[in-house]
Amino acid sequence: MKAATCIFLCILSVIAASEVTGDVAAPNSLETLEKQLQDLKAQVHQLQAKSFVNHQRDPLVYVERCESGIAVTGYAMYGNGIRTQDLPVLFSRAFRRTPVVTVGLKQLDHGNQNVRVTVAEQSITTTGMIVRVGTFADSVLYGLTVNWMACA
Repeated sequence: MKAATCIFLCILSVIAASEVTGDVAAPNSLETLEKQLQDLKAQVHQLQAKSFVNHQRDPLVYVERCESGIAVTGYAMYGNGIRTQDLPVLFSRAFRRTPVVTVGLKQLDHGNQNVRVTVAEQSITTTGMIVRVGTFADSVLYGLTVNWMACA
């Protein structure tokens, strides 16, 4: 509907411009105007189709699918210094290209007043990734659950 309105307004502006400038154009028949309108509609349709194809090809714009899930630590992390656990994640099916991944903390069970936690995605491929969780200094983590989402 917007395209038809734009085309109609374009035609009116051409007619108005010719009247203002004093250009004397041969009177257009209704058939000629309808033909011009059809040509403009065809051009708009071609541009929309081209835009859709380019949109699909642009990996920064087009997302084929997203998948999400959780990763859970397998054991408590005690001690001092830096400690990490790598949580493997396999996607339900391979992506066509390497997905963009985001991770977030869902649940945390800690053992003392110092809560020090890191969560990051590692080694992302089309079929899976590693979610690395960690702590440091004297913090104790009994359990951790991470939400993740991968889109490509």
